[in-house]
Amino acid sequence: MLGLVNRPDLRPDFGFPGAWLFAEDRDLIHLNFLDAQPDSATGAFNHVAFEAEGFDDLCAALDERGTEYRASIRDEIGLRQVFVKDPNGVRVELNFRMPPAS
Repeated sequence: MLGLVNRPDLRPDFGFPGAWLFAEDRDLIHLNFLDAQPDSATGAFNHVAFEAEGFDDLCAALDERGTEYRASIRDEIGLRQVFVKDPNGVRVELNFRMPPAS
């Protein structure tokens, strides 16, 4: 949904499994894979947050796919937010800046 692409051809061989996730030509997330499942409802870490654009388009795409998410408007900090879990159960927070009030 975020357009991130795993590029194993660009990840050096560190001697342990993992992935580098890219947005266009920029590596944004480096993951190390574990054999054991951590004792946590969200996996190895609680959540990851991104600044994003296209709040309405993302919500429409999630609705179309039947993906569960929670959206909120935080006027006090000027953000609209979407919270969704990835296929591994990691919570993803997407922050969309609201335009300044005129």
